[in-house]
Amino acid sequence: MVLRLPCTLRTDCPEYLHAITPYLTTYGEIIARAEISNGGPVILVQPENEYSWTPGTNETTFPTQSTRVYRQYVQDVLRKAGVTLPFTNNDNTDLGLWAPGTGLGEVDIYSFDDYPRGDAYHHWRLELPSEEFGNYTSRTKQSVIVKGGYLLRAAEVSGHELKLTGDINATTDFELLYDSTEKIKFISFNGVSAQSSCGGKAGYPTLHVPFVAPKISLPDLAAAKWSYIDTLPEISADYDDSAWTSCNLSKSSNTSLPKPLVAGDYGYFAGYLLYRGHFKANGKEDVLRMNATGGGPSIWSVWLNSTFLGSASAVANLSINSSLVSGKPHVLTVLIDHMGQDQITQEGLTYPTNPRGILDVSLTGHSELVWKMTGNLGGEKYRDRARGPLNEGGLFAERQGYHMPGSPTESWNISSPFNTGLRSAGVGFYATSFQLDLPAEYDIPIEFVFHNTTAPTYRVQLFVNGYQFGKFREFSKPKIARPYEASANKVGVPTVGPQLRFSVPEGILNYRGPNYVALTLRAEQSEGAVLCPLTMEAPMPIPSGYQRPASAPQPRWAERAKAY
Repeated sequence: MVLRLPCTLRTDCPEYLHAITPYLTTYGEIIARAEISNGGPVILVQPENEYSWTPGTNETTFPTQSTRVYRQYVQDVLRKAGVTLPFTNNDNTDLGLWAPGTGLGEVDIYSFDDYPRGDAYHHWRLELPSEEFGNYTSRTKQSVIVKGGYLLRAAEVSGHELKLTGDINATTDFELLYDSTEKIKFISFNGVSAQSSCGGKAGYPTLHVPFVAPKISLPDLAAAKWSYIDTLPEISADYDDSAWTSCNLSKSSNTSLPKPLVAGDYGYFAGYLLYRGHFKANGKEDVLRMNATGGGPSIWSVWLNSTFLGSASAVANLSINSSLVSGKPHVLTVLIDHMGQDQITQEGLTYPTNPRGILDVSLTGHSELVWKMTGNLGGEKYRDRARGPLNEGGLFAERQGYHMPGSPTESWNISSPFNTGLRSAGVGFYATSFQLDLPAEYDIPIEFVFHNTTAPTYRVQLFVNGYQFGKFREFSKPKIARPYEASANKVGVPTVGPQLRFSVPEGILNYRGPNYVALTLRAEQSEGAVLCPLTMEAPMPIPSGYQRPASAPQPRWAERAKAY
């Protein structure tokens, strides 16, 4: 993992260049085989994207010699891998970075982000099919220009008919403005040619297409039957963590940290992290002092055996309110939500100073605790190869794969996250199933929508057919100060995102078949939590001629070997 490297990423740091070389070589070979000169579709190669800043620089000091060497190195590796096409650059604004003539690291073609405005959105230049060039662009291909439509995907001329394929979001008038074939006399849209006439400019044809809204039936999630399982069994007295990873390193990758407990050092880089610290009581345990982070608005929570001690976002002192019998074993369980690694490090800092996990911890009366930890099952050797390494974390239900369709929910309790929820701090896992039967001739965006309430503080993960599609946090008055929330003084403000709507595309959702939805509900405070209303909505169904997407891989649940 490049995140373990003791250097600034995207510079000429030797360790970083060495780490990225196999990646660049592999993809360079793939691109070379797909170049247009080899019969493929690739005509340009962009080695980097919006590369306009590194720690310690600004618009006047970037690029540095270090970044120029890195940029040139990337291009050299791609050339060595067989790429012969021109290099292009996409700037985030018109800074002129890496433009031709700027020196080391320059590209052949410079570009920057810009987007059309106003009426330009309603004009479409469409190339017509060609047996000679197939689906590739060529200046010699015939084309048309059409005004109108939310989206035009393709055009084809058959005799005197222009066959348009696309989407509309309102009643629409199409007008042909240019016809290189000089043959077109009328227009059809998605197979419909009614009300086509030659009333346009220069006698070109027009077409009037009325919008007809579809009839859509979506499930009522609040009324659905939800299966429930406790997904924090780690705080029970008889829990066995013998299969967990021992935190036995002598020092951290970050030499400034006093404890070797960084999650990345043990191969865990995503999702919830869990730690268990074992000790024998000596009767002097008064205060647990902990500094932990999962990045950004992360929260960590701690239990002593099965007793909840509290939650915080950074450094906190938590009181041990009961005397522990000397000589008896006890365990601290720490839950941290990993919010992801920093994509770009803060000014002057690199990955080792942006770790995830427990940074420091001390318990009065003890010099050391024996720590074990877990994250997603398998860590870097993650089990679900179809859905990828960032899809699941270290919660019990995730490690078992219960977020996947076909999970053994029939043996679970029936409980609603909306009506019953959790009665104390902890994490619950809820799952339900339903059928969809949506009309095929429409593109129907589906959203899962969380509705704000004044409920106690909690966090939610949303899984759809095994894919994680969102994290949501409801914020109420915290019992422990969270510095990053100083401005969030209103009850019921979602502080993660603040996304409320999570779009799930067709192909993840089965629009004409069975679906499985799962939620993790984490109550951050002792009073527990009840989930706010969650609905499924279709905000803008549109008649569409697009090709129906195939379902994404949806491996079903099977008992996982060595899952704990």
